[in-house]
Amino acid sequence: MYLAVKAFLLSKLSFFTNLPYFTEIFSDLQAFIAEIKVEIGKQAFDIRGLTRTKQQLKQNLAKVAGDNERKIYAYALHFKNNVLLSEMSITQTTLDISSDAKLKEIAEVIFSRATAHLTDLIPYGITAATQLVFRAAIDDFAAAMPDGQLTEIELTVGTQKLVDSFKNADTKLKEIKALAEILRIPEPDVYKGFNLACRVIDHSTHSLALRGQVIDSITKEGISRAKIKFLNADGSEFQPPLLKITAEKGGFNVKSFAEGIYKLKISKVGYGDQTIMITVIDGELCKIIVEMIKI
Repeated sequence: MYLAVKAFLLSKLSFFTNLPYFTEIFSDLQAFIAEIKVEIGKQAFDIRGLTRTKQQLKQNLAKVAGDNERKIYAYALHFKNNVLLSEMSITQTTLDISSDAKLKEIAEVIFSRATAHLTDLIPYGITAATQLVFRAAIDDFAAAMPDGQLTEIELTVGTQKLVDSFKNADTKLKEIKALAEILRIPEPDVYKGFNLACRVIDHSTHSLALRGQVIDSITKEGISRAKIKFLNADGSEFQPPLLKITAEKGGFNVKSFAEGIYKLKISKVGYGDQTIMITVIDGELCKIIVEMIKI
């Protein structure tokens, strides 16, 4: 992004420092570059790290809950506790595909019943120690279940900050470009080098490929025929609209994609809709993985 320009200016600082107000302008540019890096880091974690972490915690909770449920079921069957038998008639598949809220609700019931019969369940492998593990699995997953509306608000605010930082950085870069014209004749090599560095972040000409895959959150298998609608960061549609359909293994790609911030809406019958933000930067191939949850 702006790193090439920053690196070039730092390497040729002696040629620029005597230009009017350069020091102040360059200082502002570096501050905006730092803001961009911080916000991109946050969004990258939100989109990839948080989603993947939550899925891992969900899978772990489903596994722990299922293990405890089967042990309680065996106990209830032996002692002909019909009430407990009816409560523990839950398949592992049900736990695996349950919504976040439903899984937490079921897990709490299983945990509660295990606590109530803890002494009798020790021979079945449920102990105070395993209950601590179970409790931790529930709490960890609950902590990774932020309110959807709040997450959307936070993501929108963060995206707007990123957009503003890009605009501010562009403004400062334009000012430095104007100052660099002073060096055109006395320092032609420096002037040429500066403009070559600027081409790396020219939003109007720079384009790159985008590649991704849509997968099932549980099986990790690709989802074919999923619809992906590309929108601008503010939610407005591309002109002309851009819509992709995933291939047999869930893959999709866009051969040319302008640098910037975008919103992707992914939908597929039988799965909950997904909306993610992506940031296309640094002249690199942008790769994304979208995990969808069955409903």
